[in-house]
Amino acid sequence: LQFSTKYYNEYKSYLSMENEAAALLCSSHAVHHQLTPVVAKNFSEVFKLILSRPHLLFKDLKYSLPVLSERIPYSKIQGTDLAKYFNKAEDIQFGKSECYKRLSGSCYLCNYQQSCVIIVYIASKRSITSIVKVDFAKEKYSILVNTCLSSEDLNSSMSKQINTWLTQAQFKSTSPSNALICPKMYYHLYEDLKTKYAAKIKNKWDMQTDPDKFIHEDLSIACYLICIWNDRYGEDAPNTVKFVDIGCGNGLLVYILNQEGFIGIGVDVQRRKIWDAAFSSSCYKEMLFDPKESEIISEYNWLIGNHSDELTPWFPYVSTMISYKTNFFVIPCCPWNFSTKFTRTNSNESTYKSYLDLVSDIISEFKFSFKRDILKIPSTKRTCFISFGRTYSENGNSRMQAEALSIVEKYSQNNSTDFVIRNKEIRVRNGTKVPKDLCQNIVNITAGMIMKTVENCDSKRQWHCGDPIPLSSVVMKIKEEVEFNHDLKQQCGGVQTILRNNHQIFRIENGSVCFRDWRLPQAKKQKTSYNKKFNKHDLYKVKKCWFHDHHPQGCPLLKTECSFAHGEDDLKELRCID
Repeated sequence: LQFSTKYYNEYKSYLSMENEAAALLCSSHAVHHQLTPVVAKNFSEVFKLILSRPHLLFKDLKYSLPVLSERIPYSKIQGTDLAKYFNKAEDIQFGKSECYKRLSGSCYLCNYQQSCVIIVYIASKRSITSIVKVDFAKEKYSILVNTCLSSEDLNSSMSKQINTWLTQAQFKSTSPSNALICPKMYYHLYEDLKTKYAAKIKNKWDMQTDPDKFIHEDLSIACYLICIWNDRYGEDAPNTVKFVDIGCGNGLLVYILNQEGFIGIGVDVQRRKIWDAAFSSSCYKEMLFDPKESEIISEYNWLIGNHSDELTPWFPYVSTMISYKTNFFVIPCCPWNFSTKFTRTNSNESTYKSYLDLVSDIISEFKFSFKRDILKIPSTKRTCFISFGRTYSENGNSRMQAEALSIVEKYSQNNSTDFVIRNKEIRVRNGTKVPKDLCQNIVNITAGMIMKTVENCDSKRQWHCGDPIPLSSVVMKIKEEVEFNHDLKQQCGGVQTILRNNHQIFRIENGSVCFRDWRLPQAKKQKTSYNKKFNKHDLYKVKKCWFHDHHPQGCPLLKTECSFAHGEDDLKELRCID
C-alpha cells in the first residue's frame, strides 16, 4: 500500500506516545489482571488474535490495515520470554510497529518489546482511548481506558471479552470475514450504498419480513460482489459482467447491482409484489429453472446463488454447461444434494459443515479455481464459494461438459441425475390451514388439562398459570378425544404449532405447556410485525380476553392494561388501512 508523506508523519507522531502510554499504565486508573495457570495456555493465541484483528476487541473499529509493518523473525526473540509462545517455523504475526486506520480517522498502534506488547487504541490525534499492555513474561495483561470516555464500562467490557476468550476450554480463533477483498474499499462502498438505498427501499417495503435484515444483508452482498468484480476486471467491470441471480426472492440484490451499473436479471419460481412496487419488473422473470436447461441463461457470465437451497450443488454444473468463461458466486443455505435432502455421513461434524465440505468437493470435481470466504451479513449462513475460472485450458471444456452428468450421479445420494423442481405453490405449514373446529378442540382439551391444576387454588391467592404439562401428554389426550388426520404434524407442524398460534393463552417452554402470565415482562415481548395493513393501536380490544371469560381467577391484568376485551362493552371493531 502507498501512503502519503502526511500520513507517514502522522504515523511517527503515534510512535512518540509509547512513553506516555507506559506512564499511564502505571497510574491508578489501570486495571491489572493476573492469569491463572488454567487459562495461561490460551494467552498467546488470544493476544495474537487481538493484534491481527483489533476490531474484535475495539468494537468501533470498522476495519484494520497494517501500515509500514515489519515482521519479526523468530531469531530476534529467541531466548526471550516471548519465545515459548510462538512457533519456531513462523515469524511473529504482528509487526514491530503497526497502525490501523478507521473511517473516522481513529488509529490502532502496537509496539513490540523484549517481553511485552503495548497496544494503543487512539480516538483522535492526541487523545488515547484505551491501552492494553500484554506482559508475556509474567503472563498478565493490564487495561487502561481514558477516564473521559466512560472508562469503567469500556474497561469492564474489554476485560470481560478478553477473559471469555482466555477461559475457553479450547480457544479457537474464528476465520476472518471478507478475506478476499480490500476492507477499506468495502466499507467506503457500503456506507455509500447504504446512504443511497437503505431509507428509499425501506419506505417501499411491502413484504411480511424484516426490512432492515434483508436490506443490510443484500447491501453487504452487493458491496462484496462489486469489490470482487472491480478487482478482477478493473474499470471495465460494469461492461464485462452480465449476471443472473437464480432464486432471487425479493430481488433486492438484483436491483442494487443494476442501479450500480451492472447488467443482470433475477429469476424465481414465484413472483413477488415488490418487483413491481419498488423495482423495475423488467429485470425479473417468474420461471421454474431446471439446471439441465441452462441454454435459457447462456448469455450471462456470472451466476449468483443467494441462499439458493436445492440449486446450490448445481451451480458448478450449470456454469460448466454454459461456457468456459462463466463463473459463479453461491451462498449455501438449506442442505440439499443434487436430487434429495442432504444427509451427513460423519456424526462428529455438524450437518452444515459436512454440507460445505460436500459443496467444496463438487466444485473441485468440476475443476474450478475457487475460493471460500465468510461474508459480513446478518445471517447464520455466511459462508460463500466464488469461482475464478478453471484449472484446465479452454480446449478441455467440451470434455468436462461430457463428464458433467457422471459427476452429478457420483455425488447424488440416490444415484440420480434428476433435479427436483420446486413446486410453484408453496405448502403452508404454520397451522393456519387446519379447520377452525379442530383447532378449537385442541385448545379446549389443552386448556382443560391445565385448568385442573388451577381449579383447587384459592381465588384470593396470587393468579395461578397452572402447572406445566408435558406436550406428549397433551398429544395423547387429544388423540383419545378427537379424530384428526395423523399427518397433522407433516401438514402444519403439529399440535405444538397450533398451541403456539394461540400464544395469548399458552406458554410453551422446555417441552411443556401452561397458561401465559401476562404480568411477566417476557410475556409482553412480541415479534415485530411488518404488516402495514393494520396499525398496532387498531389491533387492541378487537378480540375477547380468554382468561377473563374462562379462568377461575379471571385475567391477571386490569381492564385498562389488557390488550383484549373484558366483556362485550369493551370490544372494538377492527379497522383496515386503505
